[in-house]
Amino acid sequence: MMNKNGETGRQAVLVFVDDLPDGGQAPESLLRVLLGRWKLIAACALVAAAVAITYSSFASKWYRAQTLIAPVRQDASSSALGPLGGEIGGLASLVGLDIGDSEDQKKESLARLSSREFVYEFLRTEGLIPVLFAKRWDAKAKRWKVPSKAPTLEDGYRFFTGRVITVSEDRRTGLIKVTADWTAPELARDWANQLVARINADRRAVARAESERSLEFLNRELERTGIVELRQAINRMVEVEIRKRMLVNVREEYAFKVIDPAFVPGSNSIIRPRRLMLTAVALMLGGMFGGGLALLLHFRKRV
Repeated sequence: MMNKNGETGRQAVLVFVDDLPDGGQAPESLLRVLLGRWKLIAACALVAAAVAITYSSFASKWYRAQTLIAPVRQDASSSALGPLGGEIGGLASLVGLDIGDSEDQKKESLARLSSREFVYEFLRTEGLIPVLFAKRWDAKAKRWKVPSKAPTLEDGYRFFTGRVITVSEDRRTGLIKVTADWTAPELARDWANQLVARINADRRAVARAESERSLEFLNRELERTGIVELRQAINRMVEVEIRKRMLVNVREEYAFKVIDPAFVPGSNSIIRPRRLMLTAVALMLGGMFGGGLALLLHFRKRV
């Protein structure tokens, strides 16, 4: 009885296995299906690669220009201010003046470089909104094609800081890279260099105004007080402020020193589209699509 049942069970198993493709050898069967339709798979891969090559040939090419800068030390206690550097901290507290260190000034300058006010001014003075959104701009009529959808400065700021300009700092060396990506290599170079020049001019203007206000304050205090020790301290502070004002007036690279300016990028500086990578991805995706199509046709034929 058991032998009969066992024999019946084995027959059922054999019948079930026979129902599978090629006696249950599913992986080998699928491989044979794919190999049998290799022409279809190759055709799909080649078509995808051809589309990728055509797209990369006619798509707008984005170039990358980069300038390398280093923060300039503006610490009032540094040797640049002479022997008064060690005393300046205590003297400043006497008259209520705050003098930050170079690290704070570097962070402030970097924050200013990506601030809305600074970028807004750069976009306005350079007239970059029509350039950034050229597809919406009618160059002949010099107006927006759809006035109701004209981009704002906020739109320009987001696009400019999100896709065009990148500021990165190397924590190990302390050097800073200002990168500009654009379809016109000359503009990419100009924007990278102009941003550095403008942030230096901006920081110089702020430092000059602060120095003038400090001198006015110190001179008023000097006229008001009769205490000898305080007058001596104020005179030293005046001397320091005069030296600071001198540095502001003679040093053009006030916040950042240019180590390597940006140049017109060549063909090796194209960041997108990357033809080789795009073609390789297209070949892979096309092959996968062709393999899926081959299996679909095979199982559809069996059903």
